[in-house]
Amino acid sequence: MDDQHPKTHLNSPINYLLLETYRNLGILIELYGVNKAHPSIEKAAKFIFSTQMSDSDFRGVYGSQYSPNYSAGILELLVKAGYRNDDRIHRAFQWFLSNQQSGGGWTLPIQTHGVKAPDWKTIINSPFVYPFQPEKPFSHSVTGIVLRAFAAHPQYRNHPEALKAAELITHRFFLSDRYNFRRAASYWKSISFPFWWADLISVLDALSLMNIPKTNRGIARALDYFKSEQMADGTWKLYILKGKSLPDLQLWVNFILCRLIKRFFS
Repeated sequence: MDDQHPKTHLNSPINYLLLETYRNLGILIELYGVNKAHPSIEKAAKFIFSTQMSDSDFRGVYGSQYSPNYSAGILELLVKAGYRNDDRIHRAFQWFLSNQQSGGGWTLPIQTHGVKAPDWKTIINSPFVYPFQPEKPFSHSVTGIVLRAFAAHPQYRNHPEALKAAELITHRFFLSDRYNFRRAASYWKSISFPFWWADLISVLDALSLMNIPKTNRGIARALDYFKSEQMADGTWKLYILKGKSLPDLQLWVNFILCRLIKRFFS
C-alpha cells in the first residue's frame, strides 16, 4: 500500500496489504534468508494466515475470486520461512490437489470462464465466485507458480500429481499460454526475482528440486537456450521484467540460474 496515501485503496476489493506483504516477504526470504525465527516474519505470517479461507486457499488479491497463482506464491514463501509442518500449510496443499485440472496442472477460474481485461475489475468486485472447471486445459502460467510451492516442500515435491504437472509444463516451454493471463510466449524469457510469475528460470528452479531429469526434452531445450545466451565471461544478461530497483539483481538471477544448472548436472 502507498504509505503516502493510505486511503488510496481503502474501498478496493483487492487486499493490497496482502499483496505488498507477499512482495516484501519475497525479498526478505529469497534475498536475505530471513525465516520465522524473526518476529517480523512471524507477524507477517500471522497476517497472511488470517486471509486463508475455510477452503484453505489464500484469497484477497483478486477480491473474492480464487487466485491459485497468488495462493501458491504465498504458500511457497511460508514453506521457505519455516512453516512447512504447520497444519494450515498441509491444508493448503490439499486444496491445490483437490482443485487440479482433470488433465493435470492448474488454472485461474475467472479465465476458464472467459473473463478478460478490463472486465476483471467488475468480476473482482462481484460477490459471485467463479468455480473451477476441471475439464478445461491447464494454464502453464498458473501451473508454473503452483509447482514452485510443491517444489519448496520436501513432502509434496514428489507427489504424483505434482510430478504429472511438472512433466506437462515441460511441453509448454517457449509456447503461448492457452488463456489470456500472461499469454505471450515472450513471457518465458521475461525474468522476475524474487520469483513472481512463471518464467524459464523460476520453472526450471522448481523442476530441478523435483528431480525432473535434464534428459527431459523440454528441459534440455531450455538449458540449451541458456547455453546459447551465455556471454564470453560465463555470465548472462537477461531481460528482467520486475524488481529492477533491487541491488545487484542481474547477479542474483545469474546465481539462481547457476544453482539450478548445478542441480540438473549433479
